[in-house]
Amino acid sequence: MRIAIVDDLADERTLMKERLVRQLGLRGTQAEILEFDSGEAFLAARQKQRFTAAFLDIYMPGRSGMDVARELRKKDADCILVFTTTSTDHALEGFQVRALHYLVKPFSMKELDARLRALVRRARGRQTRSVLRWEDIDTEDKVCTFQTSLLHLWVFQHPQELPMNILS
Repeated sequence: MRIAIVDDLADERTLMKERLVRQLGLRGTQAEILEFDSGEAFLAARQKQRFTAAFLDIYMPGRSGMDVARELRKKDADCILVFTTTSTDHALEGFQVRALHYLVKPFSMKELDARLRALVRRARGRQTRSVLRWEDIDTEDKVCTFQTSLLHLWVFQHPQELPMNILS
């Protein structure tokens, strides 16, 4: 997994990287995390290597994070986008570029953890396999990703609670 952090503020990039390294480590997930101080630098790097995900600040000198996302989507429909910014002004635009989420700074570790969990699930869902793994299951949201499909889960205590079409 290769993750980009795109933010013009070095302190914000450093903090995000530390948080990602910590949360990914708790999950036992390996990732290469690269930092970029501008959208232009990220797009130039993207021409040489693909990214699994990008955490994009919106308000940056030069191209905004939203402009970078639009440009990225012209060539890469798979990169998972998470906006990290100080305002909700562009949240609806995030849907137009198929962003996974929109984090408003300052955000908590709990918020980041939830977004990272979804990101990892989506990234793993893109891998072809025929075995469902425990880490694919989100017991809190009662969903799992399997072979790029999002499956909704139901919890039953007793077999007699199962809908009839599941039993047959």
